[in-house]
Amino acid sequence: MAADIPRPPSDAFVMAEVPGIAPNTPFALPDGTTAKLSDWRDKVVVLNFWATWCAPCVKELPSLDRLSAALPLETHTVLIISTDRGGPKKVPPFLNKLKAENLVPYLDAKSTLGRAFGIRGLPTTYIIGKDGNVVAKLEGAAEWDSEEIVEWLKTLTDWQKAS
Repeated sequence: MAADIPRPPSDAFVMAEVPGIAPNTPFALPDGTTAKLSDWRDKVVVLNFWATWCAPCVKELPSLDRLSAALPLETHTVLIISTDRGGPKKVPPFLNKLKAENLVPYLDAKSTLGRAFGIRGLPTTYIIGKDGNVVAKLEGAAEWDSEEIVEWLKTLTDWQKAS
């Protein structure tokens, strides 16, 4: 199955050897409401772990915001999960200052979801297929709104329709 997954546009992505279901550990919105990745089943999810103190994370946030605007909402979602301990007091004002209009601030202040994924550093991004399986991972920053990445993410929807 992994061999049939469309290849990403960069060798920086690590493809899942055997796609496995993404952890369904709860994370939060600033108002305290919780969410799980299963809430986005049937969509391709770009799941980005970041923090306000992480310079590469902050540098890539505008491209994630543009990516969110470029992808069809009915088939894709971009989730940014902040690991900041200041959570609801720190993250929404930070995103407002960056003028991130297409991103919802999700929080993982205790890094519970991050640990479930086994992240080693920030930023780290996972691509999750419509079936809830992890397809690929990227450790480090990227220009997420590049034409090549946007097109690749769109092909994942078509790939999963065919499989």
